[in-house]
Amino acid sequence: MVGAEVLSAVTDFKPDLVVLDVMLPGIDGYTLRHQLALKPETKDIPVLILTGLESSRSLFKDGVTSFLTKPIKANDLLQSVSKALKAES
Repeated sequence: MVGAEVLSAVTDFKPDLVVLDVMLPGIDGYTLRHQLALKPETKDIPVLILTGLESSRSLFKDGVTSFLTKPIKANDLLQSVSKALKAES
């Protein structure tokens, strides 16, 4: 999915969790996360960032539940998802 399509899909579907990469076609993950945070209907959806760009961590100090750098260990991902979903309950 292209970043703009993700914004529309998240707005329509309202998932329990969004997993983003920093590098997306058409719109970057930082901008997409920011746009989600601005919309009342999506601002409270937890966001996990998965990326190979460790240097982008400083862009995501606020508004993300977790920041994981590739290669990602399955257990770390599962823990991050579990933490994000428990925080929402």
